[in-house]
Amino acid sequence: MLQIKRPLFVTMLAHLQAVYPEEGCGFLAGQAQQISHLYVTENRLHSRTTYEMSPKQQLMAMLEVESLGLDTLILYHSHPSGPPFPSETDVAQAYYPDK
Repeated sequence: MLQIKRPLFVTMLAHLQAVYPEEGCGFLAGQAQQISHLYVTENRLHSRTTYEMSPKQQLMAMLEVESLGLDTLILYHSHPSGPPFPSETDVAQAYYPDK
């Protein structure tokens, strides 16, 4: 079971609230099921129903994750105007080569 400390969770929620009504996105990294780092990325589509992480922000964050010896544990995005579970599009686009 993944664990996240409250301050990281609160920061993630604050970001999602700040970009509302657009979908917010980012990812969480850490080791051994313990989340230690939050990486907020811009939704470059600025959409209420879909997202695409800023490639530059995503690359910079992933390079930092690698340099710190961490693992990417969760890629996340919000559904501000949709149901709180993965959509058909989410499932179709879910691909992460190392997992």
